[in-house]
Amino acid sequence: MTDTGKNLADLRREIDQIDNEIHRCIMQRSALVQEIAAQKPSHGTVMRPGREAQVIRRLIAEHQGSFPKLALIQIWREIISAFIGMQRPFAVAVYSPDGSPRYEKLARQHFGSLAPITGHPSKRGVLRAISEGNTTLGVLPLPKAEDPDPWWRFLGAGNGNSGQAGQRIVARLPFAQQSGSDGTALQALVISQGAPEESGLDRSFIILEMAAKTSRGALFDLLGKGGFEPLQATSWQEAKGPYLNLVEVTGFVADGDDRLAKLEGLAGKPNGRAWSIGGFAVPLGPAELAETAVTSET
Repeated sequence: MTDTGKNLADLRREIDQIDNEIHRCIMQRSALVQEIAAQKPSHGTVMRPGREAQVIRRLIAEHQGSFPKLALIQIWREIISAFIGMQRPFAVAVYSPDGSPRYEKLARQHFGSLAPITGHPSKRGVLRAISEGNTTLGVLPLPKAEDPDPWWRFLGAGNGNSGQAGQRIVARLPFAQQSGSDGTALQALVISQGAPEESGLDRSFIILEMAAKTSRGALFDLLGKGGFEPLQATSWQEAKGPYLNLVEVTGFVADGDDRLAKLEGLAGKPNGRAWSIGGFAVPLGPAELAETAVTSET
Protein backbone atom coordinates (compact mmCIF):
# COMPACT_ATOMS: atom_id res chain seq x y z
CA MET A 1 0.00 0.00 0.00
CA THR A 2 1.12 3.59 -0.66
CA ASP A 3 0.59 6.58 1.59
CA THR A 4 -2.48 7.43 -0.55
CA GLY A 5 -4.18 4.23 0.53
CA LYS A 6 -4.19 2.82 -3.01
CA ASN A 7 -2.72 -0.56 -3.79
CA LEU A 8 -0.63 -1.37 -6.87
CA ALA A 9 -3.62 -2.65 -8.85
CA ASP A 10 -5.53 0.59 -8.20
CA LEU A 11 -2.60 2.70 -9.32
CA ARG A 12 -2.20 0.69 -12.52
CA ARG A 13 -5.91 1.08 -13.30
CA GLU A 14 -5.54 4.83 -12.95
CA ILE A 15 -2.59 4.78 -15.32
CA ASP A 16 -4.67 2.78 -17.84
CA GLN A 17 -7.41 5.41 -17.60
CA ILE A 18 -4.90 8.20 -18.20
CA ASP A 19 -3.43 6.33 -21.18
CA ASN A 20 -6.91 5.95 -22.65
CA GLU A 21 -7.57 9.67 -22.15
CA ILE A 22 -4.28 10.59 -23.82
CA HIS A 23 -5.21 8.40 -26.76
CA ARG A 24 -8.68 9.97 -27.00
CA CYS A 25 -7.09 13.43 -27.02
CA ILE A 26 -4.73 12.42 -29.83
CA MET A 27 -7.64 11.11 -31.90
CA GLN A 28 -9.60 14.30 -31.19
CA ARG A 29 -6.62 16.41 -32.24
CA SER A 30 -6.30 14.31 -35.39
CA ALA A 31 -9.89 15.10 -36.37
CA LEU A 32 -9.28 18.83 -35.85
CA VAL A 33 -6.10 18.71 -37.93
CA GLN A 34 -8.01 17.07 -40.77
CA GLU A 35 -10.59 19.88 -40.63
CA ILE A 36 -7.80 22.45 -40.75
CA ALA A 37 -6.14 20.67 -43.69
CA ALA A 38 -9.41 20.73 -45.63
CA GLN A 39 -9.51 24.53 -45.35
CA LYS A 40 -5.90 25.09 -46.43
CA PRO A 41 -4.80 25.52 -50.06
CA SER A 42 -3.59 22.36 -51.76
CA HIS A 43 -0.19 23.87 -52.54
CA GLY A 44 2.58 25.37 -50.46
CA THR A 45 4.08 24.24 -47.20
CA VAL A 46 2.16 23.35 -44.06
CA MET A 47 5.25 23.81 -41.91
CA ARG A 48 4.89 26.51 -39.27
CA PRO A 49 8.16 26.54 -37.30
CA GLY A 50 7.22 29.75 -35.51
CA ARG A 51 4.00 28.31 -34.14
CA GLU A 52 5.72 25.03 -33.28
CA ALA A 53 8.22 26.99 -31.19
CA GLN A 54 5.38 28.84 -29.45
CA VAL A 55 3.65 25.56 -28.57
CA ILE A 56 6.77 23.99 -27.07
CA ARG A 57 7.74 27.15 -25.19
CA ARG A 58 4.27 27.25 -23.63
CA LEU A 59 4.41 23.61 -22.59
CA ILE A 60 7.85 24.00 -21.02
CA ALA A 61 6.79 27.16 -19.17
CA GLU A 62 3.79 25.33 -17.69
CA HIS A 63 5.57 22.04 -17.00
CA GLN A 64 5.77 20.78 -13.43
CA GLY A 65 6.91 17.58 -11.77
CA SER A 66 9.72 15.15 -12.36
CA PHE A 67 8.96 14.11 -15.96
CA PRO A 68 12.03 15.19 -18.01
CA LYS A 69 11.48 18.30 -20.12
CA LEU A 70 13.59 16.92 -22.96
CA ALA A 71 11.38 13.84 -23.09
CA LEU A 72 8.29 16.07 -23.17
CA ILE A 73 9.74 18.04 -26.09
CA GLN A 74 10.56 14.84 -27.99
CA ILE A 75 7.00 13.57 -27.53
CA TRP A 76 5.61 16.80 -28.90
CA ARG A 77 8.04 16.86 -31.79
CA GLU A 78 6.75 13.42 -32.81
CA ILE A 79 3.15 14.60 -32.46
CA ILE A 80 3.71 17.80 -34.42
CA SER A 81 5.57 16.05 -37.25
CA ALA A 82 2.99 13.27 -37.50
CA PHE A 83 0.15 15.76 -37.83
CA ILE A 84 2.08 17.78 -40.41
CA GLY A 85 2.49 14.58 -42.43
CA MET A 86 -1.27 13.97 -42.18
CA GLN A 87 -1.96 17.34 -43.80
CA ARG A 88 0.57 16.98 -46.59
CA PRO A 89 3.50 14.63 -47.16
CA PHE A 90 6.91 16.16 -46.55
CA ALA A 91 10.50 15.05 -46.95
CA VAL A 92 13.82 16.30 -45.60
CA ALA A 93 17.12 16.61 -47.48
CA VAL A 94 20.15 16.55 -45.19
CA TYR A 95 23.79 17.40 -45.74
CA SER A 96 25.70 14.13 -45.26
CA PRO A 97 29.37 14.57 -46.20
CA ASP A 98 31.11 11.24 -46.75
CA GLY A 99 27.94 9.46 -45.68
CA SER A 100 28.13 10.83 -42.14
CA PRO A 101 24.80 10.41 -40.30
CA ARG A 102 25.39 13.31 -37.87
CA TYR A 103 23.00 15.77 -39.48
CA GLU A 104 20.52 13.00 -40.27
CA LYS A 105 20.32 12.17 -36.56
CA LEU A 106 19.71 15.82 -35.76
CA ALA A 107 16.96 15.98 -38.37
CA ARG A 108 15.38 12.75 -37.14
CA GLN A 109 15.27 14.07 -33.60
CA HIS A 110 13.39 17.16 -34.77
CA PHE A 111 11.17 15.85 -37.57
CA GLY A 112 10.21 12.54 -36.03
CA SER A 113 10.58 8.84 -36.67
CA LEU A 114 8.24 8.80 -39.71
CA ALA A 115 9.80 11.66 -41.69
CA PRO A 116 11.45 10.62 -44.99
CA ILE A 117 15.07 11.82 -44.69
CA THR A 118 17.60 11.63 -47.52
CA GLY A 119 21.30 12.39 -47.23
CA HIS A 120 23.15 14.49 -49.83
CA PRO A 121 26.96 14.69 -50.16
CA SER A 122 26.97 18.41 -50.98
CA LYS A 123 25.29 21.53 -49.59
CA ARG A 124 24.26 22.63 -53.06
CA GLY A 125 22.65 19.22 -53.54
CA VAL A 126 20.37 19.93 -50.57
CA LEU A 127 19.33 23.30 -52.04
CA ARG A 128 18.82 21.73 -55.45
CA ALA A 129 16.56 19.04 -54.02
CA ILE A 130 14.30 21.75 -52.58
CA SER A 131 14.24 23.91 -55.72
CA GLU A 132 13.45 20.90 -57.92
CA GLY A 133 10.58 19.91 -55.67
CA ASN A 134 12.10 16.58 -54.64
CA THR A 135 12.00 17.53 -50.97
CA THR A 136 10.29 20.02 -48.67
CA LEU A 137 13.00 20.93 -46.20
CA GLY A 138 16.77 21.02 -46.09
CA VAL A 139 19.16 20.72 -43.16
CA LEU A 140 22.52 22.46 -43.56
CA PRO A 141 25.41 23.29 -41.22
CA LEU A 142 25.77 26.68 -39.58
CA PRO A 143 27.63 29.21 -41.76
CA LYS A 144 31.38 29.29 -41.21
CA ALA A 145 33.79 32.10 -41.94
CA GLU A 146 36.30 29.81 -43.63
CA ASP A 147 33.81 28.24 -46.06
CA PRO A 148 35.12 28.85 -49.62
CA ASP A 149 31.71 28.06 -51.17
CA PRO A 150 29.05 29.30 -48.70
CA TRP A 151 25.58 27.92 -49.31
CA TRP A 152 23.81 30.93 -47.77
CA ARG A 153 24.63 33.21 -50.71
CA PHE A 154 22.04 31.39 -52.85
CA LEU A 155 19.11 32.21 -50.56
CA GLY A 156 16.62 35.03 -50.72
CA ALA A 157 15.11 37.20 -53.40
CA GLY A 158 18.29 39.25 -53.79
CA ASN A 159 20.57 36.44 -54.91
CA GLY A 160 19.74 36.66 -58.62
CA ASN A 161 19.27 32.87 -58.77
CA SER A 162 15.65 32.09 -59.61
CA GLY A 163 16.04 28.44 -58.58
CA GLN A 164 16.67 29.25 -54.92
CA ALA A 165 15.16 32.74 -54.73
CA GLY A 166 12.25 31.51 -52.64
CA GLN A 167 14.33 29.51 -50.18
CA ARG A 168 14.71 30.84 -46.65
CA ILE A 169 16.10 29.78 -43.30
CA VAL A 170 13.12 28.85 -41.12
CA ALA A 171 14.50 27.07 -38.03
CA ARG A 172 17.59 26.16 -36.04
CA LEU A 173 18.39 22.69 -34.71
CA PRO A 174 18.28 21.47 -32.06
CA PHE A 175 15.44 23.53 -30.64
CA ALA A 176 16.29 22.26 -27.16
CA GLN A 177 19.96 22.87 -26.37
CA GLN A 178 20.94 20.58 -23.51
CA SER A 179 22.84 21.69 -20.45
CA GLY A 180 26.52 20.89 -20.23
CA SER A 181 27.13 21.82 -23.87
CA ASP A 182 30.55 23.38 -24.39
CA GLY A 183 29.41 25.14 -27.55
CA THR A 184 30.78 22.45 -29.87
CA ALA A 185 27.58 20.39 -30.03
CA LEU A 186 26.29 19.88 -33.56
CA GLN A 187 23.84 22.54 -34.73
CA ALA A 188 22.18 23.19 -38.08
CA LEU A 189 19.75 25.42 -39.93
CA VAL A 190 16.55 24.33 -41.66
CA ILE A 191 15.83 25.63 -45.17
CA SER A 192 12.38 25.79 -46.75
CA GLN A 193 10.73 27.13 -49.88
CA GLY A 194 8.88 30.05 -48.36
CA ALA A 195 9.17 32.72 -45.71
CA PRO A 196 9.74 32.01 -42.02
CA GLU A 197 7.14 32.79 -39.36
CA GLU A 198 7.58 35.07 -36.38
CA SER A 199 7.52 33.29 -33.03
CA GLY A 200 7.91 36.20 -30.64
CA LEU A 201 11.56 35.52 -29.82
CA ASP A 202 13.57 35.32 -33.01
CA ARG A 203 16.84 35.94 -34.77
CA SER A 204 17.22 36.68 -38.45
CA PHE A 205 19.84 36.56 -41.18
CA ILE A 206 20.33 39.34 -43.69
CA ILE A 207 22.82 39.70 -46.52
CA LEU A 208 24.35 43.10 -47.15
CA GLU A 209 26.17 43.44 -50.47
CA MET A 210 28.91 46.09 -50.59
CA ALA A 211 31.46 47.16 -53.16
CA ALA A 212 34.42 46.97 -50.79
CA LYS A 213 35.48 44.91 -47.82
CA THR A 214 34.35 46.42 -44.53
CA SER A 215 35.74 45.90 -41.04
CA ARG A 216 33.53 44.24 -38.47
CA GLY A 217 33.33 47.42 -36.43
CA ALA A 218 32.33 49.57 -39.40
CA LEU A 219 29.82 46.95 -40.55
CA PHE A 220 28.18 46.73 -37.14
CA ASP A 221 28.07 50.53 -36.89
CA LEU A 222 26.33 50.69 -40.27
CA LEU A 223 23.81 48.05 -39.22
CA GLY A 224 23.12 49.90 -35.98
CA LYS A 225 22.35 53.08 -37.92
CA GLY A 226 20.01 51.02 -40.08
CA GLY A 227 18.02 49.91 -37.04
CA PHE A 228 19.47 46.44 -36.60
CA GLU A 229 21.14 44.83 -33.59
CA PRO A 230 23.89 42.62 -35.10
CA LEU A 231 25.18 39.56 -33.26
CA GLN A 232 27.76 38.08 -35.63
CA ALA A 233 28.84 38.36 -39.24
CA THR A 234 30.92 36.72 -41.93
CA SER A 235 31.79 37.88 -45.44
CA TRP A 236 32.53 36.30 -48.81
CA GLN A 237 33.69 37.49 -52.20
CA GLU A 238 33.61 35.64 -55.50
CA ALA A 239 36.50 36.52 -57.83
CA LYS A 240 36.52 40.32 -58.05
CA GLY A 241 32.83 40.77 -57.40
CA PRO A 242 31.17 42.64 -54.54
CA TYR A 243 31.45 41.49 -50.94
CA LEU A 244 28.51 39.67 -49.43
CA ASN A 245 28.18 40.12 -45.66
CA LEU A 246 26.03 37.59 -43.85
CA VAL A 247 24.79 39.09 -40.60
CA GLU A 248 22.78 37.49 -37.81
CA VAL A 249 20.59 40.05 -36.06
CA THR A 250 18.14 40.01 -33.17
CA GLY A 251 14.42 40.06 -33.89
CA PHE A 252 12.35 39.12 -36.90
CA VAL A 253 13.13 40.60 -40.31
CA ALA A 254 10.53 40.00 -43.00
CA ASP A 255 10.89 40.56 -46.73
CA GLY A 256 10.24 44.19 -47.44
CA ASP A 257 11.24 45.36 -43.97
CA ASP A 258 11.72 49.14 -44.17
CA ARG A 259 15.07 48.83 -42.40
CA LEU A 260 16.49 46.92 -45.37
CA ALA A 261 15.85 49.85 -47.70
CA LYS A 262 17.36 52.21 -45.14
CA LEU A 263 20.43 49.99 -44.85
CA GLU A 264 20.85 49.98 -48.63
CA GLY A 265 20.83 53.76 -48.62
CA LEU A 266 23.49 53.87 -45.92
CA ALA A 267 25.66 51.32 -47.72
CA GLY A 268 25.56 53.32 -50.95
CA LYS A 269 25.06 52.41 -54.58
CA PRO A 270 25.61 50.62 -56.88
CA ASN A 271 26.36 47.59 -54.73
CA GLY A 272 24.53 48.61 -51.58
CA ARG A 273 21.88 45.90 -51.58
CA ALA A 274 20.35 44.19 -48.56
CA TRP A 275 17.90 41.32 -48.31
CA SER A 276 16.55 38.91 -45.75
CA ILE A 277 17.27 35.19 -46.02
CA GLY A 278 15.05 34.13 -43.14
CA GLY A 279 15.60 33.38 -39.50
CA PHE A 280 14.65 31.12 -36.64
CA ALA A 281 12.88 30.94 -33.30
CA VAL A 282 15.50 31.18 -30.56
CA PRO A 283 16.05 27.66 -29.18
CA LEU A 284 15.40 26.79 -25.56
CA GLY A 285 18.57 27.07 -23.48
CA PRO A 286 19.89 25.06 -20.53
CA ALA A 287 18.23 27.33 -17.96
CA GLU A 288 14.79 26.81 -19.51
CA LEU A 289 15.35 23.06 -19.75
CA ALA A 290 16.64 22.62 -16.20
CA GLU A 291 14.57 20.06 -14.37
CA THR A 292 12.20 21.40 -11.74
CA ALA A 293 13.24 20.37 -8.25
CA VAL A 294 10.69 18.09 -6.60
CA THR A 295 9.95 19.20 -3.05
CA SER A 296 7.77 17.68 -0.38
CA GLU A 297 6.00 19.36 2.49
CA THR A 298 6.34 17.97 6.00
